[in-house]
Amino acid sequence: MRTKRLISPELYAELTEAHPNFVGTKICTDSMDRLRGLVTLSPQLQHFPGEVGYMYASQFGECGLLASLASNQTALHEFFEAGRRRDLPLLNERHAEIAAIFQELIAAVGPNAHIDSAYDKVLWKLQDERFPLRLLPPYVGATDAAFQRLKNFVRTKCPRWMPRDE
Repeated sequence: MRTKRLISPELYAELTEAHPNFVGTKICTDSMDRLRGLVTLSPQLQHFPGEVGYMYASQFGECGLLASLASNQTALHEFFEAGRRRDLPLLNERHAEIAAIFQELIAAVGPNAHIDSAYDKVLWKLQDERFPLRLLPPYVGATDAAFQRLKNFVRTKCPRWMPRDE
């Protein structure tokens, strides 16, 4: 949506037929209609939805996973495999954890509009606490206190998503 042009699943299917070197999509949507359409109308493409979209898209066919919140590879792999197996109870359970982390991430970075890097830096800092949160002006990132709040939330409420070093 940032580009102000949304390609429909039907147009993806047409483009796939016209361009044999078109092999995949990055789809950051939670629209069930769009996800179902993409996976069913152009199954020859490898679709990569984010965590939210993956939960639904994986029920209609093979797709990849564009991980944005995952800080623990074991938990991420478990989530991915649950989708491949179409294990809805496990997907729902893991998705609830991912959604909670996402809400806490939004709270940590703050209520104002931010560039993606503000969120990315907080997530990277979970991997390595030496990672700086600072952004160059005019951009504003999260504070160290907000990062600690997110870290404590993940550690206590969603521990499987903490990096292995913890």
